Amino acid sequence: MGVRMSLSFDFAFYPIIDQKLIGNRSLNGIVNNLISGGVRILQLRVKEGAAAQFYSLAKRVRELTLTSSVKFILNDRLDIALAVGADGVHLGDEDLPIREARRLAGGDFIIGATVRDGQMAVEAERAGATYVGLGPIFNTNTKNAGSPLGTNIIPRVKERCALPVIAIGGINLERVERVLRAGADGIAVISDLLCSPNIKGKTQQYIQKIKVLKHGV
Repeated sequence: MGVRMSLSFDFAFYPIIDQKLIGNRSLNGIVNNLISGGVRILQLRVKEGAAAQFYSLAKRVRELTLTSSVKFILNDRLDIALAVGADGVHLGDEDLPIREARRLAGGDFIIGATVRDGQMAVEAERAGATYVGLGPIFNTNTKNAGSPLGTNIIPRVKERCALPVIAIGGINLERVERVLRAGADGIAVISDLLCSPNIKGKTQQYIQKIKVLKHGV
C-alpha cells in the first residue's frame, strides 16, 4: 500500500530548477525569486557532474528554503537529499527503488516517482510514493523523456492511482488550463519559468492562474 501521509504542502505549482538552465546566473537569485514569488515547493535537478558538486548546490538551496515554509525536493539522489536535510526526493526508473527509499527515509519523507502510465502509477503507490510526476505531457527539450503522452493520459492515471498526479513536460502558461481541466493535481514547470527574464513575475502569473482555475479566485 502507498503511504497515506497528510499532505501539508501545496504541490499545485511545482517549479523545477534544472542545473543546465541556470547558465551564469545566480542560483541563490533564482531560488529567492521563486520563494518571493510565492512557491510552496521546488525541486533541484542536477543530472551532470560529481556528487560533491550536487551536494554543494543542494546545501545552498536547502539553506535558502529553511528560512521559509517551502518544501525542498532533490532529484535522483536520496543520499544527498538526506545529507542536506531536504524534505524529499524525486526518483525515476534508474534510481533507487521507491520501496527502498521509503525504508531508508521514513514515513514522513516526500517521495515522488516518475511515471508514464497508470500501471507505473499503481506500482509507485504500492511501493510508498507520496506523489507521481506524469509525463512528458507535451514535447519538451529539457531532457530526453520520450514521446509526449498528451492530456488524455491524465484522467486514465487518476482512475487507477489515488496519489496526487503532477503533470510535467512542455507546460507553459497557455497550457495550464488544459492540463488542470484534464484532472492533474498540479503542474511542474521548468524551461518556461527558468528562461523567463522575470522569474518572480512569471511565478506569480502561474500561481494566480492556478488559483483561478482551481478555486475561482
